[in-house]
Amino acid sequence: MLKVDHVCIASFNKRKTIAFYQTLGFKVNEEIPFPEENNVVIIMENADGTMMEVVVYDEAKLSLTERATVKEGVHHYGFITDNIKEVYDKLTAQGIKPNLIRTDTDGRRYFFVNSPGDVKIEFIEENPCTEHGISVQVL
Repeated sequence: MLKVDHVCIASFNKRKTIAFYQTLGFKVNEEIPFPEENNVVIIMENADGTMMEVVVYDEAKLSLTERATVKEGVHHYGFITDNIKEVYDKLTAQGIKPNLIRTDTDGRRYFFVNSPGDVKIEFIEENPCTEHGISVQVL
């Protein structure tokens, strides 16, 4: 079983991006800095529990290569599953090559794969100890 868990948006303007989503009813739950990656991940949630990750990049600190590859807009979609190994095996059986299954700091297992339309998709194993399955990883 899969269900949409969150959408991740990439941005270069933290203040404007947060203000925009606050206008739509989202509140900041957590801000997680990744200085080695020149970004901060902001976890936002609205009243009905819809989750969003906002990755804000410090454009001034990005290398030339990073500036060429980091784009604003949808970064990825996240799906929750109750059996990550089953989803992983189904994809690999079809010749699709997802990234390796990894474990985040809270013990949740996750992996990424690019869809045929080159959209990054994250699959997260549901953690019964948390309400949402958002995983924290270096992007």
